[in-house]
Amino acid sequence: MRAILWLGFFPLGFFLAGVSTHAQEPLQCQCDHTSHAAYDQRNCGLCAEVDKAPTDVDVVFVKDNDARKPNRWLALPREHAAGTFQSLSDVPRQQRTELWRQAIARAKQDWGDRWGLAVNGTQARGQCHLHIHIGRLIDAVEWGEAMTVDEPGQIPDPGLLGIWVHPLSGAMSGKLHVHIEMSAETVLAR
Repeated sequence: MRAILWLGFFPLGFFLAGVSTHAQEPLQCQCDHTSHAAYDQRNCGLCAEVDKAPTDVDVVFVKDNDARKPNRWLALPREHAAGTFQSLSDVPRQQRTELWRQAIARAKQDWGDRWGLAVNGTQARGQCHLHIHIGRLIDAVEWGEAMTVDEPGQIPDPGLLGIWVHPLSGAMSGKLHVHIEMSAETVLAR
């Protein structure tokens, strides 16, 4: 499977997300993936970027253009989810595993063993298209309960919550630590 580095332009506002005050209301997305209607809306920016990428790639990489996150990249699945904010559960298991695998490879390339990946929960996101934040894990950020997995295919679907993943070291080297919570990208350095 192939991936592409795609240096797209998104206005800063694409990443400044409003958080819904109604946690029980389903989030809606106005992006029309066939006609590209609403692609000029803030929350459709990543859908537009995926559609600009070559169609033969499974994972699209774009530089996060938020000036406060100059060293971050995003990994996006090729497929869209219609009419809603895309979640990990909208991506078929095999493609989801490949998305994690390629995001981890990119993270290792950029950050060695100090990498972290994060997907914000649906209530803490401002983009319709699912995206994994790739960056350097903040030193000593480990907190809360976490599960240990052996490989990307074991990373669970967090539902509407967020998820952050990082490598373990020492005797647990080669394994991944998985944390589930709503706002996950705050564990990555800016």
